[in-house]
Amino acid sequence: MNRSRCKSFRSALATALLLAAAQAGAQSYPAKTITVIVPLAPGGPVDTEARLYTAKLTEQTGKSFVVDYKVGAGGSVGISYVAKAPADGYTLLMGSSNFTITPAVNKNLDYDIIRDFAPVSLMSKKPSVLMMSPALPVKSLQELIAYARANPDKVNFGTTGAGGATELAGRFLASVSNMPLTFIHYKGTGPLTTDLVAGRVHLAVTNVISGMPLAKAGKVRILGVTTLTRQPHLPDLPTLTESGAPGYEYVGWAGFLAPARTPAAVVDWLSAEMAKVAKAEDVIKKFAVGDIDFVGSNPEYMRKFIAAEFARWQKVVKDAGIKPEE
Repeated sequence: MNRSRCKSFRSALATALLLAAAQAGAQSYPAKTITVIVPLAPGGPVDTEARLYTAKLTEQTGKSFVVDYKVGAGGSVGISYVAKAPADGYTLLMGSSNFTITPAVNKNLDYDIIRDFAPVSLMSKKPSVLMMSPALPVKSLQELIAYARANPDKVNFGTTGAGGATELAGRFLASVSNMPLTFIHYKGTGPLTTDLVAGRVHLAVTNVISGMPLAKAGKVRILGVTTLTRQPHLPDLPTLTESGAPGYEYVGWAGFLAPARTPAAVVDWLSAEMAKVAKAEDVIKKFAVGDIDFVGSNPEYMRKFIAAEFARWQKVVKDAGIKPEE
């Protein structure tokens, strides 16, 4: 055997041994505790879902799933941590909207959401609603668009932080409806809601749980839901798409991702178990009031979803003239 063939043989043998080791590891998986990293502060909606899902996975599989926190930089610290973790299925990420939004507004990241992750399962989608202060003399999105066009610079949109999800949601709305909006940034939902109710800011998006009680109390007017189709629990509430913002969609989401190169057998096992969790009656009942759409997808569905979301926010950033951080 000549030197070239010998080298090729050794390379092929090494690859075969690595594949065999990976398959053996996958067959014995899981042999220890699986840690789900939540990259956002404890107590929020993403954390709530993560703790519920891990508890159900532990109960369902008889294996140990636990939640840990790596917080900072709008979620980037935790996301980066998982990207660099061993690709063995024992460290997972609870991803959410910031996973696809942050890279659209910040180029100075040490991870790539497409290259460095293996999607496992999209667990849920969460609609938001567009709230309007009663201080404006309009009652529908169509009337609002006409009013804003006739009164440039007089309608403002409140966000929970510059460059975040709520700003991009507003920028997207302005783009698809051709509605001029001035953006005002707040440090959190609390002060934004206070000013919206007081009429100092005119528009904002929020989740259904927060928005509907304010509307029922007469403190805000809900102009529509941010999903492409009407929500079963809110059948009389129109979508923004049908109300004058064609193609508009802004949904929160939560799902699991693993480091890239995690063995396919491990990803498939996790995905199958997570699909069962998303369909469990006790899980669905705990979130029914929030009108969460449970999905429990396979990896390919989540891969396409993430790619589409990322492309959407990249376009919004470009169209709005927002300069991504370098």
